[in-house]
Amino acid sequence: MINTELKKTSMTVCSKCHSIISESSLFCEFCGEKIVKEPSKPKIKVLKIVFFFPIYLVVQIIVAVIFELLAGPRAPQIYSILISSLLTLYIISMILRKDLKVLFQDIKDKKQYLAGFIGFISVLGVSMVWGFLLEIIATAFNLNISTNNNEATIGSFITNTPVISFFLIVIIVPLLEEIVFRASLFESLKRANRVLAYAVSILIFAALHIDFTNFSINELVVIPSYLIGSVALTIIYDKKGLPASILAHTLNNLLSFVVTLIYPVLMGLS
Repeated sequence: MINTELKKTSMTVCSKCHSIISESSLFCEFCGEKIVKEPSKPKIKVLKIVFFFPIYLVVQIIVAVIFELLAGPRAPQIYSILISSLLTLYIISMILRKDLKVLFQDIKDKKQYLAGFIGFISVLGVSMVWGFLLEIIATAFNLNISTNNNEATIGSFITNTPVISFFLIVIIVPLLEEIVFRASLFESLKRANRVLAYAVSILIFAALHIDFTNFSINELVVIPSYLIGSVALTIIYDKKGLPASILAHTLNNLLSFVVTLIYPVLMGLS
């Protein structure tokens, strides 16, 4: 109700006493607090960012087809993903060019990194709770749950090509996916409708991590995990900014990388 009133009458709220005052006021007429007006952050034009998601999909498909034709179906998939990811980042950087500073305008803000770390811890905590509940459900219904196809593929990447996997999974993928799904897809839709932006970007991000061609119980049970991650990263981007969501995504992938790498070693020692 207050937000509607503010929009209609060009009013603002005093940060000290929270009284509604004129937007043009220099001081609050109730408590005398000086009104500090923060300059609005520059935004990239929608037409420059709206096509990042389709570009991301098209480049992945084209590179995968060409790679299979040239290298054969048995060639390591990680090289195709690495090439398509780097190519997509290059295309995006060429489209933005002068707007790259706007895209990363908050990169020097220390609060971004604190928010990113807190976001990562929050996602980790919720994911652990879901994992615990999943164990209870699997035991109660005698379900044989194992790694889903996406996680199995990532696991094979890390085991067979750890150096390239670290570069791709921990550095390239978080940067690319946050730009494509948050700074492009979510941001474009948000300027039209925030609720729609959340719904579409979260569902698409989660869906692209599920193998619907070989759908099984293993794919079904990880859907909440991907939704949790997608919701958290979108909120972090929306409330704090791109550097915060990139850091949270990077830390999440780093943890997965380390656990996947050392798990066979720990199992061998036990």
